[in-house]
Amino acid sequence: MSIFENKTKWLIIVLAATAVASVSAFYLVGKTPTVGTPTATPHSPFGVIVNTPTTVTVNVQIADPNVLANGVNLLRLNPAGSPTILGMMHDDGLNGDAVGGDKIFSLRLSFTEVNVGQIQLQVSAAFKGQLRRILSPVVLLNVRGGGSIQLYELVFVEMQGRPEHGGYAPIQGAPVPGKQATVRVKLFGGVQSASLDLIGENGNILANTLISRPENSSVNAPTFYGTLVIPSQPFRARVNGLDSAGRPFVVEQVPETFITPRTAQIKIVLALAVLVLVILGGLVLIRVRFQKRRQDRL
Repeated sequence: MSIFENKTKWLIIVLAATAVASVSAFYLVGKTPTVGTPTATPHSPFGVIVNTPTTVTVNVQIADPNVLANGVNLLRLNPAGSPTILGMMHDDGLNGDAVGGDKIFSLRLSFTEVNVGQIQLQVSAAFKGQLRRILSPVVLLNVRGGGSIQLYELVFVEMQGRPEHGGYAPIQGAPVPGKQATVRVKLFGGVQSASLDLIGENGNILANTLISRPENSSVNAPTFYGTLVIPSQPFRARVNGLDSAGRPFVVEQVPETFITPRTAQIKIVLALAVLVLVILGGLVLIRVRFQKRRQDRL
């Protein structure tokens, strides 16, 4: 083999290796991994209360196999957006992680906030082949003011069963707009009197009703009932009243999610009734055909 042919061979090898490296680099750069939106779940039904230690578990899904197991951090952003590392998130069944190796990274930590407001949380993850970390969307955690009254439950209910033995049970799905509905509210703390407001997305009051304890209930019973007409637009709930010492209080749902009324009312009872009619109709039809065949044979 001549010197010219040998040089040509090595030149081809070098060019091929360069092409492979370029394609690999393009693939790594072009395929940017992603980090899911985190969820922050307080371990208290009242959420994060000011000046009260509250345990919170933060979860995030990262399905990309190139994520570094020890490279996922939970960040807290200050009002200016500057991050502080709160800790390393786990996918090994430790520190709040429910199941190891399920691609859901978790961290359990405690917050003791001195001011009412919001906690901004974000996840930062490192990946193989990536020079820079990948950030998740920001999740907000509300911090509420403390108080002696807490709103624990708010559900729309209806009477079920026979009148002498029936009781209230949650309705199926969302309430129907324009219809009168019964609401059940559970308030923890000494409550003297209370009323319920349904608040629209613009902060205006869409409906209002007094809520009261059932007859013969204890003065310390936490359960209240009221009736009101459901508005046609999404709403959230707010309870106002006086505590047992006569001091005013205001509490809202945790979290502040909006309830969207449904456009049609569908009941399982109606569906069952239709099913029964269909079955009975089928049995009658079978009986008629059977009798007709007997008559034909006679």
